[in-house]
Amino acid sequence: MVMVDFAKGRRVVLGANGFIGQHLMAACPTFVGITRQDVDLSEETAGKRLVGLLRDEDTLFFLSAITPDKGRDAESFMKNCRMAWGD
Repeated sequence: MVMVDFAKGRRVVLGANGFIGQHLMAACPTFVGITRQDVDLSEETAGKRLVGLLRDEDTLFFLSAITPDKGRDAESFMKNCRMAWGD
């Protein structure tokens, strides 16, 4: 199990405008939110843009996803995988 020292760095929510992200941001107003408007994870340059926003000591909550209402097919699944894997 990985122990996280929340006293260091920021807590960053990737997917801050999504259903879960909005609730987490409302409950934890000190968290930093990153939305699709900041970084679109489906774009090839997303990794570089994200690295520019994050710091080494940040804890990242990865809540980004293409939700079923936007697609329930193999293409949507693969987009979600690419967002998580970063390629």
